[in-house]
Amino acid sequence: MASSAKVLIPIFLLVSILCTVSVIYGALEMSDGERSALEVLQDLINGKLSLKDIWNALTGEDDKPDDKPDDKAEGTCAGPDTNGVYEFDVDGNCVKLSCKPGYFEQGGICMQQRDLSDEFYGGTIPIDCEISGYTFSDCMPKVNRKCGEGAGTRQKYPTVLDGFAARAGGECEPITEVDCDIECPTECSVLRDHYSSVANAACYGIKTDNTIVELSTETGFCGSGEESLTFIPENISLQDAQDANFATVQEYLEYANPNGVCEQIKPTSPTACTVDCDQLNDSMEPMVNVGCNYARTEYAYIRDESGPAICFNTESVKKYLNPTIGEVSTKPTKLATIEASSVRGTDGSYDMSSVPEDKKKGVHLLYRASNNLSFDDLVKSKCHLYDTEPCDAPLEDVDCVMGLSTPRNELACTYNGCGQKRYKTLTYVAKTQPFGGGELCPTEDSNYEFTRIEEQGCSTESRCCEDSDYVTGECNNEGINRYTLDTTYCDNSDTQIPVSKDVDCDVNCVQSGWTNSGGCNGSTGKQSQTRTTTTAALNDGTACGDTTQDISCTPTGFDNERFYIKDGYGNYLGQYTTNNWMGVGSVSAKTYFTLDGSFTNVTIKGGINDKYCAQMICTNDSPENVVYSHVSSMASKGYWTFERQSDGGYRIRPKMNDGGAKSLYSQEGGYYGVSLGVNTWGAKTIFYLEKA
Repeated sequence: MASSAKVLIPIFLLVSILCTVSVIYGALEMSDGERSALEVLQDLINGKLSLKDIWNALTGEDDKPDDKPDDKAEGTCAGPDTNGVYEFDVDGNCVKLSCKPGYFEQGGICMQQRDLSDEFYGGTIPIDCEISGYTFSDCMPKVNRKCGEGAGTRQKYPTVLDGFAARAGGECEPITEVDCDIECPTECSVLRDHYSSVANAACYGIKTDNTIVELSTETGFCGSGEESLTFIPENISLQDAQDANFATVQEYLEYANPNGVCEQIKPTSPTACTVDCDQLNDSMEPMVNVGCNYARTEYAYIRDESGPAICFNTESVKKYLNPTIGEVSTKPTKLATIEASSVRGTDGSYDMSSVPEDKKKGVHLLYRASNNLSFDDLVKSKCHLYDTEPCDAPLEDVDCVMGLSTPRNELACTYNGCGQKRYKTLTYVAKTQPFGGGELCPTEDSNYEFTRIEEQGCSTESRCCEDSDYVTGECNNEGINRYTLDTTYCDNSDTQIPVSKDVDCDVNCVQSGWTNSGGCNGSTGKQSQTRTTTTAALNDGTACGDTTQDISCTPTGFDNERFYIKDGYGNYLGQYTTNNWMGVGSVSAKTYFTLDGSFTNVTIKGGINDKYCAQMICTNDSPENVVYSHVSSMASKGYWTFERQSDGGYRIRPKMNDGGAKSLYSQEGGYYGVSLGVNTWGAKTIFYLEKA
């Protein structure tokens, strides 16, 4: 039994291991639908996968978003642009969100915002040019480089937008040199001289149909031909490569024999060869002569005395080479030179359509200059000694003559921005187009036209306008002075600063003259005056003064004015309550009196009853009423005299009817006077007036 148990345990372990492996294999197979379990197991062993990755794939955890990414940073972060705002994204990467307040993004960099209007308009800030793209020159090979990626260089020209040239010292992108690719050839370009001559080289000839055949008893062709050349790369020397402008033989072969396209045998060489026709070929049949070998024959043109080949009339050449039996052969006729004036149109171009075809088209006559055949072969093959070649009638040589389409003095100088140099755009056109072998026009344009920029005769544009070019105006009543731009000595077309600007200014107060208000105050000796303000003061202008004032004056009378009358003792004159007479004392009531008229003829009215006073009696309806009419020396109307004193007081007396200077009651020249409490004429004869 013991031995059986020992056997069962390994079997059980083996079965368990196999089951476990099967489960693992199935799990691995299910974890990736695109790869086998073996491939997944290899990635697990190599560390490319973890058991967690396999578990996530089996349970679908990979498809669930993480609630909280492990070890992922959150919040703001610092980036390379110190003026930018950065924040961690969901993957924990520090990404740029925007620029800080006061900055804007330009070219991927946060720039500080500035108001550059003053500097820009004043022409003091450099403004770089703006470009719309680039143009390029032809790609030229580098030294010792013929083709391939980066094998050449070309010029890169920035295209400046119209109206956006650099100003005020600004810069513009310069012309640069950049690499370019040159497509490599796909055909053989090994020089003929680099083919090698070998011993016992095959001889090749050209049949009358221009096909090349080998001359030998094997092919059955015979006659005159040329020995073949063989392409042997090992025979090409470094000097050969350098002569072809390559640094090494390898570079030369890579360029001239791409992918080995060159044929090994080239059936042309300067070495002549001949295969005898008087023999049988390998098939014991007669040999076939390739013929006259025209393709290898050298011909020479029949020329005139000056050297050029003569272009003959086609029909005359035919008659010369194939004369009619019995007729005398005549020499071919040369085509006449076509003169430019005969075919020149009104627009200067040439129209050859009016020339008959036999006048403008002909043939060259060539003769056999070298003979690579024997005379017998020429006769046997009936080879001819002449050949023809199409040609055009000779043309008169007329050189191109270029000239300005518009005379220089009629061209206006082009504006190029304030402070910049003006220029003229000169347009050259062909005044006379080339004809025949004349000198060509210096332009590739089909219209024979090109332009050129010229600064000669153009002055520098006026300087850009600035603040110093403003002319002050007048300060208006609203405190604004409008400055106007004077462009007499500056240019505002480019900078475009405002044509006018308003500036605060000081407005001084403007007031009318003084006007008297009422009359001269008899009691104060003051005259009231008033004035109005026509323009108020603004900003720091002179402030306005008072609109009222009192000035000293010398009164000459009263203007129906009310006064309190006070005697020299300080007592006020009143009216008796019993009879309304003037008086001073306890039985009289203080009241005002209305005074009117010049100092020499004043009327007095009592304030209590508004009656005129004649002497002391204030009961009259008119100053013409007479009191004391029964006593002629005392009789008077209601008129008084006021004599102004140096202290401002007055001496007052009634005007007597008899014109007397004194009154019966006067002790001092007829002046009224009062003493304290009693009527005493002349005691205190000066009275003082107070405005009521």
